[in-house]
Amino acid sequence: MTKVISMDGLDKALIGRSCIWDSSGRQEDRLVYSGEKIVAILIARDNMTPDEALEFIDNEIQGGFIVGEQNPIVMWSQFMDDLEREYDIYREENPERERKKRAKKTDNKNK
Repeated sequence: MTKVISMDGLDKALIGRSCIWDSSGRQEDRLVYSGEKIVAILIARDNMTPDEALEFIDNEIQGGFIVGEQNPIVMWSQFMDDLEREYDIYREENPERERKKRAKKTDNKNK
């Protein structure tokens, strides 16, 4: 059994463990995290918008090779098109927060 790599601050998004065998027959364990739960944590904890959270996950978690073969797995219970529609509804329900985030981002770029 291999050592598993966890992601700091995302324990509430942990949903399980996977076990696979590589081509040499060696067992490889990985932790599995819920993509939707990671998004919710990033929105609540880091005050990100859904778009920022998805971009962070894409660039820093799924695309950021933490340790190579032992990278944690991010599992999505929905197809990305469905997920993006859901976050479109979030933006419509929280327009003031979205405006403030855009204004803050613009201010930071102008500095």
